[in-house]
Amino acid sequence: MRRKSLGFSLSLFLVALFVSPLIFFTDRTRNPYLIQERILQTLLVFVLILCALKAFKNRRLLLSETFIDRPLFIYLVFIIISSVVAFVKYPDYALAFKDYSFRAILTFFFSGIIPFYFASSKTEETGARSIRRVIIVVGSIAALYSIVQFARLDFIWPSNINPYGQRSISTFGNPNFLAPFLVIVIFWLIYEAVLNRMSSFLILLLFINLVGLAITMTRSAFVGLFAGCILLGFLFLKDKELSKSSLKSIAKYLIAGIVFFGLLFSFISPQFRERAVSVFSPSRMGSALTQRLLIWEASIAMFQKSPYIGIGWGNFEVFYPSYQGQLLLKDLYAPLRTHANNAHNILLEHLTEIGLIGTLVFLFLIVCYFRRSIRLSLKADPKSRLLMLILISASAAFLVDNLFNVSYFFPIPSLIFWLNSGLIAGHIRGLSDSPNRELKFGKFAYPLLILAIGLLSKVLIHNYRYFKGAEHFYTGFKASRSGELATAEKELQKSYSYYPRLVDANYEMGNVYARFAVADSGYLDDAIWAYEEAIKSNPGYDEIYYNLAIMLIRKEEYASALENLKFALKLNPVSHEIARVKAGLYSQLGNYSDAEKFYLRSLEIEPSNPLASNSLGGLLERREEYRAAASRYIEALFASPDFTAAASNAKRVSSILTNTNEDVLLVLHKETVNHLLENDFSAAEATANGALDINPAYEPILLLLAELYFMSGEYKLAEPLYQALKALLPGEKHIVLRLEEILQK
Repeated sequence: MRRKSLGFSLSLFLVALFVSPLIFFTDRTRNPYLIQERILQTLLVFVLILCALKAFKNRRLLLSETFIDRPLFIYLVFIIISSVVAFVKYPDYALAFKDYSFRAILTFFFSGIIPFYFASSKTEETGARSIRRVIIVVGSIAALYSIVQFARLDFIWPSNINPYGQRSISTFGNPNFLAPFLVIVIFWLIYEAVLNRMSSFLILLLFINLVGLAITMTRSAFVGLFAGCILLGFLFLKDKELSKSSLKSIAKYLIAGIVFFGLLFSFISPQFRERAVSVFSPSRMGSALTQRLLIWEASIAMFQKSPYIGIGWGNFEVFYPSYQGQLLLKDLYAPLRTHANNAHNILLEHLTEIGLIGTLVFLFLIVCYFRRSIRLSLKADPKSRLLMLILISASAAFLVDNLFNVSYFFPIPSLIFWLNSGLIAGHIRGLSDSPNRELKFGKFAYPLLILAIGLLSKVLIHNYRYFKGAEHFYTGFKASRSGELATAEKELQKSYSYYPRLVDANYEMGNVYARFAVADSGYLDDAIWAYEEAIKSNPGYDEIYYNLAIMLIRKEEYASALENLKFALKLNPVSHEIARVKAGLYSQLGNYSDAEKFYLRSLEIEPSNPLASNSLGGLLERREEYRAAASRYIEALFASPDFTAAASNAKRVSSILTNTNEDVLLVLHKETVNHLLENDFSAAEATANGALDINPAYEPILLLLAELYFMSGEYKLAEPLYQALKALLPGEKHIVLRLEEILQK
């Protein structure tokens, strides 16, 4: 009976390992890997229930004792402590932190702790070999599918679902998740190939996984694989007992495969070639590197805000936009705004989320892990030592990848890292015959069983509700995009009823109600409620604050609207639209000095901004600064020639300026004409500009200046003038003909 139960729990564990990385539904949830995590956690819950029932039957629980138990336990405890402290420390973020930290801790538990200890409890004979081989099969299937995608022969998803260009995502939804998974599979295949005397089939699988890795085009994984291979070579050469011939053979295959496929893909894929070359020349990464620097600089600022305890596990995404906003004012970073979920550096993410103390605990865990595993491997027989050195090198490759990647914090790639670590621990236990920890329950068996099943049931319910919330959100999102607003509202309300803290669902629901409110102002309160729920779910999206402010303006709740625009501009200080709306609201409230300040800020961000130019013109006209107003109206026409309101405003102010300065303007007009007749274009331009200094919207001079540029062949200067004149002088055939001539040229 015992063997049957153990066998069933192992079988279910292997099913979880096989199924979860390969499920990839693109039409059920917006993030396909969300389903993979739900499947993984659900199946592992049932594995734990089986273990709980077995422990209840025996009135005791046997836990495998590993060489990193203490640092791993301290690490887990500090993750929880940091998250609790952050929840208390930042009450304005409490609901968001509660959700993000809970899900991140759950991910660490089900993709890290459980796989680690389950794998560590197995020896080669009792399941470790099966775990490796199942993962090798999974990696090979995913690699094959990535090759099919790269060749554009996808028979599962006929439409283009890949947002990464030629970078294959396979079943993982993201090449950056697939790549580290394949890196570890490649190391495991190295062991199998050496063990089986360079089996042709295993070499073929090795090449398939190498190709799969290559076409993810994940530079950090390439560096990780290289680092892992260097470490393996160093450890292998240092060992005097291990045979060097097998490693030399596999090294030849590896080098040949890397060189051949590297050259092949460099030839057939410019994207691969560019990304591969940029590994050796970071300057060629361009905006990708600059954006990474932006994320890292914001991460350092976040760390400095809470240096010792951090902001809580999983909360990077919530805090990041606030710190990015300050940096976007730098010209270097201004065009690279992003909503980063992670720091793209495992050490920086630990520093920001669990602070310096937590990061030191993590580093202590890593040092213990490598130091003890390498030292203990020396006591093993050659075959076992070979396996351990390969597993150690695979872990190193994964961690090096995560100096630039995010995969440590995502369920499926994190799963294989902790499985790899657990296999090392299990192998060490098998060699040293380490005893299990025995926890006897006695009379507490029933209460503990009920507690365990209760907690695991809560995890099942969480996964179900989270999945249903995400599913209804995506259905509602698609309905909203296709204009089926009634269906969208119904689906998004269902999403909220299942899982209220989905920021995307709440935001989209606010958008739906905002569209309803165009025809029926009764929906304004619904839109405001939905946007506020979205902010509670994640206060890091400037567009939510902006949309909420628009609804509040319609409700005439101006103070609240200004507050939300303030938050929006803090998160996104390079948004000309937010600055323009804030300026307009200040103008509406009679605060003209602040209105002018934000109109100018809007135009500084985006000079070709007709609404801001026209509105600023109106503000200046109200102050009777007619020349400056006319200049702004013309500026608006240059940016948008069909802007009839700007044309009307320009004509009105021009009339005032002409009446005031008519004699001077007539003289300057006559002088400009004379200069043109004499073909003295330079003098004509200077005289015309002198007239425009007096009246920037003076039509006769604008027309002469346009003609001057046209006759001198400066069509790029002539065209905007003719476009503006077309609006100022509608029906003027000469202007239309000139524009047609410019178009032909």
